Amino acid sequence: AQRRYAELLRQGSELEYNQLESDIRRRDKIDSERTDSPLRPAEDAIRIKTDNLSVAEILKQILSLVSDQ
Repeated sequence: AQRRYAELLRQGSELEYNQLESDIRRRDKIDSERTDSPLRPAEDAIRIKTDNLSVAEILKQILSLVSDQ
């Protein structure tokens, strides 16, 4: 939501952050509960918790996973 909000601000949008976040959560809920092709990770997906990590730290984790393969 933060990335999208910053993008919309640059484009001149006056949308409030809380509304944008609510819209994204609602859309994701609808997408994950639909009958055909619900939005969800693949069974063999590797999830990386990126909260509070820099891009460099995330990249390091990804490269570590790839080199372990």
